[in-house]
Amino acid sequence: DPDGSDSTLQVRWDWENDGVFDTSFSTTKTASHRYPTAGTKTVTLQVRDVHGATDQTAWTIDVEEGNVPPSACFSVTPSAGTTETDFEFDASCSSDPDGSDSTLQVRWDWENDGVFDTSFSTTKSASHRFEEPGQPTIVVEILDEGGATGRYAKQITVGSSGNNPPVAYFTVTPDTGTVGTVFFLDASGSSDEDESTTGTLEVQWDFDGDGTYDTSYTVEKTITHTFEGPGTYDIVLRVKDPEEATDTYTRRVYVY
Repeated sequence: DPDGSDSTLQVRWDWENDGVFDTSFSTTKTASHRYPTAGTKTVTLQVRDVHGATDQTAWTIDVEEGNVPPSACFSVTPSAGTTETDFEFDASCSSDPDGSDSTLQVRWDWENDGVFDTSFSTTKSASHRFEEPGQPTIVVEILDEGGATGRYAKQITVGSSGNNPPVAYFTVTPDTGTVGTVFFLDASGSSDEDESTTGTLEVQWDFDGDGTYDTSYTVEKTITHTFEGPGTYDIVLRVKDPEEATDTYTRRVYVY
C-alpha cells in the first residue's frame, strides 16, 4: 500500500475466478485450497486497504490428477477358533479406484501393535495361528503403485483351550481264527473329551497295517472282516473328530 501500512491490508480469494469470492476479507495473507478435479485453474486475489480502495490480480495454475488411496478390506475363516486353529485371511476384496487391484500389495499386523509381522506382497492371502487366547485385532495395510495406503482392522476370538484329539480304541472278536473267520471289530470305545457324544467321531480301517486305509471315514463304529490267507495281521483304526484331529490304535490278530 503506497500510502498506508501493508500489515493493515485485507485479502480475499476466488478459487475458480467465477466472480464469487470464496473467503472473506482478512489480514491473513496466506491460504490453502484443494481442488477436487484436475485442470487449469484461475485464482483471483483481491486486496483492500483501510480506506476501502481495492485492487485484484489473477493467475493460472495446473492441477494434475491425484492418487486416490486404495480401499482395504479382508475376510477371515473361521471368525472364531482356538490356539490350534489355522486362521485363513484373504484381502482380495481390497480395491484401488484409480489403479489395478492386482498390483496392490498387502502386509499384516496380527496383534495390532503397530509393528507389521509380514512384508508387503501382492499375495493377498495369509494363514496365521495365534499362540495366546483372547480377542486379537488384525490389521491389513494396502499399498498402491502411487505409494498411497489404506488400512482395515477386524477382531476375532481365539479360545483359551485347543481342541483335544480323540482317543482311538477298538475290540476284535475273536482275536484268533482261520481263513473264512468273520472278525467283528468294534470302535465304540473310542472317545473325545471335547464332545458330549462319540457319535460325531468318524473312523476308518486298515485291515493289514500296510498304511493304506481300506475303508472311507464313517460314523459307523462297527465292521466285520474276513482274511483271505493265513498270517499275522495288524489292524489299524484311525479316528477323526469334527476339528480334524486324529488318533490311531492297533490290534494284532492271528489267522491260521
